[in-house]
Amino acid sequence: NEGTVTAGNASGINDGAAAVVLMSADYAVKKGISGLAKIVATAQTGLEPEIMGMGPVSAVQLV
Repeated sequence: NEGTVTAGNASGINDGAAAVVLMSADYAVKKGISGLAKIVATAQTGLEPEIMGMGPVSAVQLV
């Protein structure tokens, strides 16, 4: 009733959620859990705000 929808409080099509459980391979074996994925590489990068959105490109080039 009498609410206001703005760019700050409206959900976009990019909203979502996720949950992840990370553990060592040894601990997973001990608990009888089989892994669904394995992290084989990581990278982080920073870019100028003018080219925001291109961060994954430079990060992938590092792995």
